Amino acid sequence: MRRGLFAIVGALLITAVMASPAGGSNSATPSDRVAAVDRYLVEQMAAQHIPGLAVAITQGQQVVHVAGFGHDSAGNPVTESTLFQVASLSKSFTALAVLQLVDEGLLRLDDTVVSHLPEFQLADPRGSLITVRQLLTQTSGLADSTNPDFSKSQPSSLAEAIESMRDSHLAADPGTRWSYHNPNYQIAARLVEVVSGEPFGDYIRRHIFEPAGMSSSVTETTNTDAIPGLADGHIVVFGMPVPAAALGTFVEGSGGVVSTAADMAQWLLVNAKDGRAANGAELVSPEGFRQWHTPGGPSGYALGWFTAGPADAPTQLDHTGNQMTYGAAQVLIPGQDLGVALLFNSSSIFQSDQTAIGRGVLAILRGEPAPSTTSGLPSWAVDALLGAISIAALILGALAVIRSARWARHHRGKRVRLVLGFLPSLALVALVALVPLLASLLYDGRNVTWIGVFYGWPALAIAGGVAGSAAVLTLAARVWNVVRSGSWTRSPANPAASSAGTERADVSVS
Repeated sequence: MRRGLFAIVGALLITAVMASPAGGSNSATPSDRVAAVDRYLVEQMAAQHIPGLAVAITQGQQVVHVAGFGHDSAGNPVTESTLFQVASLSKSFTALAVLQLVDEGLLRLDDTVVSHLPEFQLADPRGSLITVRQLLTQTSGLADSTNPDFSKSQPSSLAEAIESMRDSHLAADPGTRWSYHNPNYQIAARLVEVVSGEPFGDYIRRHIFEPAGMSSSVTETTNTDAIPGLADGHIVVFGMPVPAAALGTFVEGSGGVVSTAADMAQWLLVNAKDGRAANGAELVSPEGFRQWHTPGGPSGYALGWFTAGPADAPTQLDHTGNQMTYGAAQVLIPGQDLGVALLFNSSSIFQSDQTAIGRGVLAILRGEPAPSTTSGLPSWAVDALLGAISIAALILGALAVIRSARWARHHRGKRVRLVLGFLPSLALVALVALVPLLASLLYDGRNVTWIGVFYGWPALAIAGGVAGSAAVLTLAARVWNVVRSGSWTRSPANPAASSAGTERADVSVS
C-alpha cells in the first residue's frame, strides 16, 4: 500500500520533468499549470469529501507554489500556514539528524547501535549486531511480526520506547531483510538524544527547523500532544469525513513532525539543493547528503526515503505518511530539482484517493490532463457494500435471537442438528476476530489492532462489529434456550398416548 503512491507518483514526476514541451497541452505556462492544479484539487476535494489539504511545489531553487484548500475540523480555512501531522515523512528528518552527528564525527553509520546506546538490549542476542545504517534503511531485522509496537502499551519517551523492546526478537539477521518498522526510527531518535546530549525535539528544532527556515514546524512525542494551532484530523466513515481525536500513538522519531505547506516547501529545497537551505545554510555535508539519498539494499529504501533508479544516482525519492487522521506525501526528482508535498487532514488505511490526487497533480504539472480518479472499485462503493452487510447482519441477528426459543424446541433431542446450528455463529465470530489480521495483510504485514481498523477503515470495523455481535448474541440465545428447555437431553414432547402418535408428533415438529 505505501508503495502505491511512491511508485506511481514518482514515475509520473520523472515523466513530468523529462517530457518534451512540444504539443498542444504542453504549451501551457507554469502559472497556467499551477492554476490548473488548484482547480483540480478543489474539484477532487468536493468529489471525494476531503475536508482540507495543502500543497507545496518547488522547481529548481524556487518555491513555485504553496496553497491550502478547505477547512480544518475547527472550521478554520486551510492555508499554507495550517499545521498538519506529516506522519512518516518525519523519518527523513530523523535520518538527517543522525547524518549531522556523523558529520561531527560523533558516530559512524556502520557503528553498532549498542556501542553508543548500551540501553538498547533485546531478548535476541543478534540485536547487538544492529548498526546505525541498518536502522535507517529498515534492515535491522526488527519487524512488526516480532515487535508489534502498536499492540503494546505506548511509551511516553524515547527512553521508555527502547526499554519496551527488551523482550523483542528479530525476524531476520541484521542486514539481510527489509521490513518497514517504526521503532527503527525511534531507536535512531534516541541515539540522537544520547550522542548530542539534547532532547530529540530540541535537537530537531535547533539543527534542522531553524536553519532550514521552517519557522512553524514542531515535533510531538505522541500524536495527541497539545500543539497550539493543530486541530483534530478526520477519519472517513462511509465516505464522509468525521472529526476524530488521534489514537495516542507514540510517534517521536518515526512520525512526530508537525509542519505546514510553506515549511515543507523549504524542506523540499533542502533535499533538492545538496543539503543546503534556501538561505544558504548547510545542514549536511555533500557526503552526508549522498548517503541520505542512497538506498541500503534491494528494497530501494535509503535513509528515510524510498528511491527508484540506480542506487548510486536515484531518479526519484518519495515517502508517504499516514497518521490515521492525517496523511501526507513528498516526492523529489534529484538532478531536476522538482519537489511536491501534499498534506491532508483526513486519511485511511487505504490511501487510494490520495494516491489518485497525487497522480492528477503531477499529470497537470507535465502539461497533460489529469487521469481519472475512479479507476477500479471506488472506496465509497466498497463502504456502501459494507454498510449493507451491517444492516443485513443486524436484521438477521435480531431475527435469530427472537426465534432462538422456537429453534431450540424444534431441535429438541436432536444433538447433531443442535451442534450444526451453533457452527455458523461460531465460524462468523472466528472470521470477525481475524479482521485485524486480514487488515494487516492488506497493510503490508504491519501490526494492526481493532482500534487501528476502526480509524483506518471504519466501515469494515462497523460491519465486523455488527456481524460479530449478532453472531455472539445468536449463539448465546440458542445455548441459553437449549439449556433452559432441556433440548439437549429431552426427546420431543409426546402429545399422543400411543407410540405411533409420538412418531407422528415428532415428524410434524421437525
